[in-house]
Amino acid sequence: MLLNDLLQEYILECKIRNYTTNTIRNNETHSNAFLRYLKNEFDVVEIEQVKKQHIQQYILNEKEKGNKARTINTKIKIYRLIFKYAVEEKYISYNVFDSINLLKQEKAKFSIFSDDEIKRMLKVHDERNLKNIRNKLIISLFVDCGIRLSELRNLKIENVQDESIKILGKGRKWRVVPISLKTRKLMLKYERMREALLQKRKMECDYYFFTYEVKHIQDNSTTQKMIYDTAKQANVRSIVRASPHSLRHYYAIKSLELGTPIHVLSRNLGHSSIKTTEIYLQQITSEQIEREAIQKTKSPLSFL
Repeated sequence: MLLNDLLQEYILECKIRNYTTNTIRNNETHSNAFLRYLKNEFDVVEIEQVKKQHIQQYILNEKEKGNKARTINTKIKIYRLIFKYAVEEKYISYNVFDSINLLKQEKAKFSIFSDDEIKRMLKVHDERNLKNIRNKLIISLFVDCGIRLSELRNLKIENVQDESIKILGKGRKWRVVPISLKTRKLMLKYERMREALLQKRKMECDYYFFTYEVKHIQDNSTTQKMIYDTAKQANVRSIVRASPHSLRHYYAIKSLELGTPIHVLSRNLGHSSIKTTEIYLQQITSEQIEREAIQKTKSPLSFL
């Protein structure tokens, strides 16, 4: 079976399984690049021709190009799923990617916003008009809830409650994330202005945030630029990557510092495994851990 035919069929299966548009696009983009590599380097065009040494050489090539282990592992996982599908459909008898181990990844370390930088960013946007209060609210939601940018774009008005928001996350899994009173107060102000605009234009929109044309926000670029520009105006350190995901990092690490149990944080972040959430523990200093242990540890002996 031709690899191109397999990929075309697998992408169709992804659509049937209701994968997100981003997931399907990433699967297709990475897989097409892999198939081009196999054809150009080894003249391999059929699934039965793919051998372990071909994959190993591909991994070495990716490393020579400067790609990090995390990036290469993401691609390997995609290709493994495609070949798993081929086994399930009985196009091949075994998955050659089962013999390929993932690369050892470096422990994630990143610089995060300080408390003062977050305060300054929130002060950049006043509450005088819809655009400004929307920008301030978006930053507040990232800081208060740790949601992903794609989740914010797809948030609908019907999913907003007084104490929480209902989020459709990765794998199309729903979760409920609590919101603070400060954020809810800001949301009420935004919702009044939002409703006034819709009434003025005699339009409707299910999505909580929308474009100037009152349409669903299809890409991340506008919000990403807003975060970057806000951080620049707030004189955020250049070492901090000014992005929505960095605000998510801030939420996660700050939540741990304030005593949120890691299993609760993992659920709020929408992680499929608590191991993913544990990377944030690396950012907590030993002094912070010791101080929290002294303050919060309960002795079994004291309760006898």
